[in-house]
Amino acid sequence: MLKRRCSARRKHFRHATYRVLTKHPDLGETTVRHRYSEFRSLRKSLLEACPGVLLPLIPEKKILANSSMLLHDADFLARRAAELAEFLSPVTSHQLCMASAELSNFLRWPQPLVLLVQAPPPPPPSPLCPA
Repeated sequence: MLKRRCSARRKHFRHATYRVLTKHPDLGETTVRHRYSEFRSLRKSLLEACPGVLLPLIPEKKILANSSMLLHDADFLARRAAELAEFLSPVTSHQLCMASAELSNFLRWPQPLVLLVQAPPPPPPSPLCPA
């Protein structure tokens, strides 16, 4: 079971980055930071790499006359981080998305975790043979 969490940080007051923490019980945790635009790019690349998979939407981009005001709005950043976490949760729970290079590159997973999530599941036991 993987656990994900997003939180926001202002950087140089030009853009916010969102921290993504991925925990795995056997392989530990990884942390990466991404801008909102990188989440949009991830969704776009997953739509191409995983045809037929219904991906959740990401929050709309907010456009204001003075967009730097949003970088000072802690409530906005917390809401956006929660919405991005809601996007990542089902994505990282879907087997096809989990096996994609796009997601593993986005999360910068170490090779053991990539191999673990890309391994095919074991076949179900045959109903004719006792387990």
